[in-house]
This record gives sequence, C-alpha cells and structure tokens, in this order.
Amino acid sequence: MKRGLPHIAVTLLALTSACGGTAGNLPADYLTYGFEAKVEVATADPQPGHRVDLIVDIKSTGNVPVECDVVLRVVSDGGDEIFSQKWEGVKFMPASPWNLQNGFLPATDVERSYKLSVEVRRHSNGELLYDNAELGRLDFPT
Repeated sequence: MKRGLPHIAVTLLALTSACGGTAGNLPADYLTYGFEAKVEVATADPQPGHRVDLIVDIKSTGNVPVECDVVLRVVSDGGDEIFSQKWEGVKFMPASPWNLQNGFLPATDVERSYKLSVEVRRHSNGELLYDNAELGRLDFPT
C-alpha cells in the first residue's frame, strides 16, 4: 500500500498547481527565479579620461532566495568591452533590491556611445537566470 503514496503526492501536486490551491504542505507553485534590473549613469556629464560612476539596481522577482554572480559590462555597439565588473556570491531574497554604485576610468580615445548590460548567473552551477544586453547607455560628448 505504501508503494502508491508517491504517485498520489505527485498527482495532488499537479492538480493543486493547475487549480492554484494547496494540498496540505505541498506548494501551489514551483520555485521561480526572476530579476528586474537597471543601470544608471550617475556622472552628470561623462567625459573620456575621467571617472564615470554607475548605479546597478537589481531586484529579485522570484519566490525563493538564490545566490548569484552578477556581471556588469560596458560594451560598444561594435562589441568591444571597455569595462566589466563581477560580484560573486550575491544573495538575493524575494522582492528585495540589491544595488551598488561602481565607477571606472574610461580611456581618452573612447567611442561616442556604449551599452550598459547586466548578467545574473546562479553561483553554484553558472546557470543563466537573467541577461539584458542593453539596460541603458553611456554617451560621451563628440
């Protein structure tokens, strides 16, 4: 008789998930991971050869805590990366924001415009959880 119990539990989980309810202690939804992100140029008038400050703001939209690696990139439209910053082992909690201000010193011979991108990967196995190749732009005067 005990052999049939796991099948019943799986069936109840499938039914309650489809119906949006719960059965005892079984969750109605599966674990979810999701993120919203933005990158803001904090420097009022960015200039080549002068420090540029960026504000990275990421919020977990998932329903469970997850430890991640976050990568910020500044990339030209042609694909040349002029800056990259990686934060390892960032613990995201559901609906909690994570933000950081970071700066870098661009060269004096930069292009006019760059994409600001963020990538979030699960720390334990490198699984890609979020990737946005253009969250904003860094524009230098011509």
